[in-house]
Amino acid sequence: MDLAFDPAQCELFVTDSFSDQIFVYNTDLTLESVLSTLLPNLVGIAFNSNADELIVSRSGSNSLTRLNPLTGAFVGSANPLGTQFTAITYDELGDTYRLIDPSATPPNVVCISASSGSFCGSFSPPLVTGLEISDGLCHLPASDTYLVTTKPAGAGGGGPDSMTELFPNGFPTAPSFPLAAVGSSGSIRGIEVVGGVLYLTGGTTNTIFRMLLPPGGTDFVRGDATGDQVIDLSDIISIASYLFGGCPAPTCLDAADAIDTGDLDISDPLFLILYLFIGGTSPPPVPLDGTGPDSRPSQLLRDGVIPPHGVEPPLEAAMINLEL
Repeated sequence: MDLAFDPAQCELFVTDSFSDQIFVYNTDLTLESVLSTLLPNLVGIAFNSNADELIVSRSGSNSLTRLNPLTGAFVGSANPLGTQFTAITYDELGDTYRLIDPSATPPNVVCISASSGSFCGSFSPPLVTGLEISDGLCHLPASDTYLVTTKPAGAGGGGPDSMTELFPNGFPTAPSFPLAAVGSSGSIRGIEVVGGVLYLTGGTTNTIFRMLLPPGGTDFVRGDATGDQVIDLSDIISIASYLFGGCPAPTCLDAADAIDTGDLDISDPLFLILYLFIGGTSPPPVPLDGTGPDSRPSQLLRDGVIPPHGVEPPLEAAMINLEL
């Protein structure tokens, strides 16, 4: 039904609506263990990385239940809003749970404080987008955005036919992309992003899908940390000041990543010094002659690591490959 990711253990927790079990997989989708919760009709699930616990929702119940991620044992419960929820995701930046309320018109994403259980607000795509939230939801901490399954507004019954990344106010970051590649897209219930890989659960197909995604974001010039489309001494100073002087991060970390290694360190400003003032070194990787997109997924996204000094741009709405 739904799935959650534990970044410390690199494990995926998957709920089963026909039993009290939670299945634990590694990121290669190899089954590692099965947790017996004694709770029937499991639906949504999230992993609270601050409290190191799972939280689940159940069909026929408006309570959220906290579970031990190692044993599946009961830890506690809360009744947030007196309604039933489907998908759940944990926002570690705000220490909140985001839950899909399918009973709202149109369906929306509700925010609940993880510590107090109080209501923090809600959002849904604006009417002008022509989109309606469906069953899948996950938080992307690197960009502080949300990935949701969507369908045309007013389409009535049926599952999602697309995936959309939303800002916290509900506005899309980019056009939606279709879910046709996973076959029966109308059955997708849960989603989770691990690095550059999107995991999806098929409610009626009993299948977990993996979809590979490229990073995206705005166009930039490699080495142009200041954003003036010129590579000069000011860019070297900007990167060094960020790394060692406690100054704010460059607007685009991909641009500051002059060597395109997927990380920022002393090698980036040193590379620009050699390139600009000493010579004998190759120019920075593309995009260089004019603004453009990144030529390949960054190492940080491929390895599932959040950049230590800032954030990556939002994911680009595109599919590269599909693995079952």
